[in-house]
Amino acid sequence: MSFNSTDCPFCPETFETPEERDTHASEHSSTRKTANMELNGIRISVTLVDPDHGIYACPGPCSTRSSLGGVYLHITQEHPTMFINLKRKRDEADLPSGLQTPSSSPPLFSSTYIGHSAAHHGSGGSNHQYTPTNISPAVQVVKILRVKPPVFTYNFAAATGQHPHMDALLDFVGTSLSNLVDGCAFHGIMNHDTPSSHRKVYRCSEPRIADHGSEYKSTFTKALHGRRRTVCFRCWCPMLPSFENHPDEVCEKGTNHSNRNHWEDWFRVLPYLIFRVKGLRDVVFQELGIDESVFHSNILSYAAWVTLPAGTDDDRVTNLIILTATYLSLRITGKILPPSDGFELDGEKLLQFLPFILYILTISKR
Repeated sequence: MSFNSTDCPFCPETFETPEERDTHASEHSSTRKTANMELNGIRISVTLVDPDHGIYACPGPCSTRSSLGGVYLHITQEHPTMFINLKRKRDEADLPSGLQTPSSSPPLFSSTYIGHSAAHHGSGGSNHQYTPTNISPAVQVVKILRVKPPVFTYNFAAATGQHPHMDALLDFVGTSLSNLVDGCAFHGIMNHDTPSSHRKVYRCSEPRIADHGSEYKSTFTKALHGRRRTVCFRCWCPMLPSFENHPDEVCEKGTNHSNRNHWEDWFRVLPYLIFRVKGLRDVVFQELGIDESVFHSNILSYAAWVTLPAGTDDDRVTNLIILTATYLSLRITGKILPPSDGFELDGEKLLQFLPFILYILTISKR
């Protein structure tokens, strides 16, 4: 079943295709007790069941639980006939009783299964992890648990040396980053390139950033939890004019063409690539005196540390701001230069040779 509207079910943004709508909508999260989604003129409410992690329950006759965006994907793909029956009931509400559908009509939540789900049993009962099959690649709806961030000290002065006052440091980050954010964050960091084909990460040609099943989308971005007083929860900017005239409050929701999610892209993609690209990690961590072993190669541990205050009197200066300021300083001074063919994500060369490795292993077993 297809849906006519390409509007996001949670916010005013609109998209050209249903695929773009689903890509955006799946990233929505909330901690409200009851959240509503508008789908093709039908409002559906879902109930929060795990306030600590923003987990909602499917309103249908199953035990699937996930983030708000995950429940949306599950409902639209596991329970498509639910919308047919809801729309029928709404349209028939004002009809004379003789013209209404008999009560023997199909149940409201009858399901046509398009994806598949696997039960996971534990002391708390049975939950379901849902994997839709008509999104490429498949989106795994999983619950991301928070972990404790590591405790360590680093060379704070390396990032603030030229900007000892925190207002000056924040102005430097905002002004310098504003020269970069108009291009795709991934290509802008990996190649210092701004392809004309796309501006936003969800349109990026790199699957390990753009795809829902990637570590970046399915794990890292969902593990970032910014504090409301330190950043705008919509665009991840400190609420200062140097960040493209950001107001001193949460920025307004925009349309698909006018919102500020290009800033959000950079503030999320940059720390991820610093952690997952050796050519960036070595230089930035060395500048700050960070031993990468403190994170134990754990992306969740790193994500928990990234959004913590950096230990100054100004809570707006988080570890994310320090990482960004350090990267920008190194880039401006020419200490970060990508190779002619661009930086590589960790393991990229191994993936290139994987078919050959598998072939050799197959031959050796004969």
